[in-house]
Amino acid sequence: MFTLINKAKWLLSGNILFAFSQWLTLILFAKLTSSQALGQYAFALSITAPIFMLTNLQLRPLLITDYHGGKKYDFEDFFSLRFYSNFVAFLIVFIWGSVSNPEALIIIMVVASIKFLESISDILYAYYNADNKTKLITKSLTIKAIASLTFVTLALLMSKSVGIGVFSIFLTYLLVLFTIDLRILKPSLDWFKFNYEKIKELALYALPLGIAVMLVSLQTNMPRYFIEKYQSIEDVGIFTVFYYFIVIGGIFINSVCQYLSPYYSSFWHQGDVKNFWLYVKYSWLISFIFSFLSFIFVCFFGEYIISLIYGENFIKHLYVLKLLMFSSLFVYLSVVNGYILTSLNVLKVQVPMFLFLILISIMFSYCLIPNYGLRGAAWVCCISALAQFSISLLVLIYKIRGSHVKA
Repeated sequence: MFTLINKAKWLLSGNILFAFSQWLTLILFAKLTSSQALGQYAFALSITAPIFMLTNLQLRPLLITDYHGGKKYDFEDFFSLRFYSNFVAFLIVFIWGSVSNPEALIIIMVVASIKFLESISDILYAYYNADNKTKLITKSLTIKAIASLTFVTLALLMSKSVGIGVFSIFLTYLLVLFTIDLRILKPSLDWFKFNYEKIKELALYALPLGIAVMLVSLQTNMPRYFIEKYQSIEDVGIFTVFYYFIVIGGIFINSVCQYLSPYYSSFWHQGDVKNFWLYVKYSWLISFIFSFLSFIFVCFFGEYIISLIYGENFIKHLYVLKLLMFSSLFVYLSVVNGYILTSLNVLKVQVPMFLFLILISIMFSYCLIPNYGLRGAAWVCCISALAQFSISLLVLIYKIRGSHVKA
C-alpha cells in the first residue's frame, strides 16, 4: 500500500498543494472580505462545477484508458471536443447565473473563465498522466498554486474586493497555461479542427460519464442551492468552507486513483485478475484509513482548528463539520469505486445510478434544510454519500461477476 502512495508521490504532492492553495484562498476571502462576498464566491463555485463537469465529459480517465487500450482516438480528438464543449458550458453558466443570482453574475462569469482554463489544462494533464510524465503535472500545479495564492493575497489586501481577487486567479491560470502546460505539447491547428464524425462518436461515448459526474456534482452541491434559497447566501459560504475539508482529502484520494487508473485498466484488459484485485483492495484500504483518521482528528481537534483558521464565530457550527467528515468515509470509497467502474468501461449504468442519487439528495434537502439549516445540510451529505457508496459497490460487484472474474 505504501509503495503505491510512494509511486504516486509526484502527482499526489502537486494536487494536494494545489487544493491547499484553493483552501487558503477561501480562508482569505472569509477573513478579508464580507460574509456576503464569500457566499457569492461559494455560490459561483456551486453553479460552475456541475456544468463544467458535464461538458468535460470525464475525458481525462477516458484518454488514459484509450491510451493503454488500443488508441482508438488521437489526442487532437480529445482536445477539440474539450475546447468546443467549454464554450457550451460558458453559455449555460451565463444563463443560470443571470436567472438565479444576477447580483453575483460578474463573479460567476469570472469563476467560469477560471474553470475554462482549468479544463484545458486538465486535458493536457491527461496526456502527461497516460505517458507517465506526472512530474510535469506536479510542476504546473505547484507553480499555479503558489502564484495564484500570492496574487490573490496581494489583490485582497489592496482592494478587499472578492471580484478583483478572483480575477487575479484567472490571470495566473492563463499565464501558467501558456508558459508551463503547453511547453511540451506544442499546440497546432489540428487541435482545433472540428472533425464532426470523430467528435460526435467520442462525445456520445463519453456523454453517459459526463452526465454521471454532473449528477455527482449536483448531488454534492444540492444542499448549497437549498441553503441559498431557504437560509442565506452567507450560510452558503459557511457550508462551503467546512465542506472544503472533504475536498482537500478528496484530492489525496483522487491523486492515488488517477495514478492507479492505468493499472486498473491494464490489468483488467490483460485478464490479470490477481493484480487487478490487489490494486482495488489497496485503494479501498487507503481510502478507508485516510477518511477514518480524518474523522477522528476533527472529533478531537475540530474546535481548535476552526478557531485558528476561521475564527470564533464559526465554532458554533462544529457539529456540522463533524457530520461532514463522517460522510467522507463513504465519499472517498465512492470515489475509488467510480474510478474502477470507469476503468472497466462501465459508463452507461452510471447515469441512472446518479440520477437516483440526486433525487435522494433533493428529497432530503427539501425535508431537512428548511427546518434544520446547516445541520440538515450536513445530514443530507451523510445520507447521499452512504447511498452512493452502496449502489456503486453493487454495480461493481455485478460487473465483475457478470464477466466471470473471481477474486
